Amino acid sequence: MPLPQDAATSRRHDQCLLKRFYLHGDGVALQTFVERHRSWALTVATRYFPADADDIVQVSILRMMDCEPEDGTVANPLGWWHTILAATAMDHIRADVRHRRREQACAENARNADVDVPDVEEQVAAAKLLDAIYAEIDRLEDGFRGPLVKRYFQGMSYREIGAALHCSTGTVSSALSRGIARIRTRLASKGLL
Repeated sequence: MPLPQDAATSRRHDQCLLKRFYLHGDGVALQTFVERHRSWALTVATRYFPADADDIVQVSILRMMDCEPEDGTVANPLGWWHTILAATAMDHIRADVRHRRREQACAENARNADVDVPDVEEQVAAAKLLDAIYAEIDRLEDGFRGPLVKRYFQGMSYREIGAALHCSTGTVSSALSRGIARIRTRLASKGLL
């Protein structure tokens, strides 16, 4: 079924905005796209995880920034974002389930006479450190966050990352080292290392 004229015009406008962002790094174009559809994205995220809908939208925007299509063209911009939102929400739900399981395991271990309290404290500290690491990755600039996500969350090789980001493997190595160093410094300044 063909789109109504105003919907087709809106889709073409969104396609142009995303193409400008992906091909030319036009941050204003991405901001315009996000502002046009932010309430829609919040509605979608609320269906998955109402309490954290805003966080899901924010993370999905970061992921959208890293998910550059080959030629910069997104045929269905809202469908594209919806897919990213759904994946982000599912990851958020899985993380929430893991977090609850860790808390339950800590509580069970504390009740168990064979487990010392320091072990439970170590587990809680490790969980807090992991949460802090994820938060610091999200705070990194694109030039550091993209390579880190591609290497450690998507399992890409230096060569694959270089091809995806159109840079040399030396640049990838440098970005990874500097990104990790920034995270380490920030965690140390918070007393977490």
